[in-house]
Amino acid sequence: GDREATRQSASSLTPTATELDASAPMLARHPGQDGELWAAKLQEESAALRKQVEEAEQVAAEAMHRLREVQVDREMWRQRCEHTQAQLDQSWSVYDKAQMNWEEAEERIVVLRRCWDRDRRRLQEAERLLK
Repeated sequence: GDREATRQSASSLTPTATELDASAPMLARHPGQDGELWAAKLQEESAALRKQVEEAEQVAAEAMHRLREVQVDREMWRQRCEHTQAQLDQSWSVYDKAQMNWEEAEERIVVLRRCWDRDRRRLQEAERLLK
């Protein structure tokens, strides 16, 4: 999208080797060529080159601005990712603790049931002996 458009506009501002070769003879003063005409052509060429430089600087400034925006976005997403990872780590810790508590509670219930069963049997035996 924007990157491709920037690349295309930047490449359109950069003259090719053929364009440079083609403009070189135009800049050289030919024997018999009017000095004022030659100077006018040089000024015209100078103005065109200044405009190209200005456009290239504008494209570069826009690209740098976009780069800074992307860097800010990247940093924001990195921080979000780190925050989310920290939350996930904490959630796993809470889950692991809850799992451990659950298992310990199940073990206590098994032990209590054994004690109740033993106590019930002893009580039944005591009641039987008292009869």
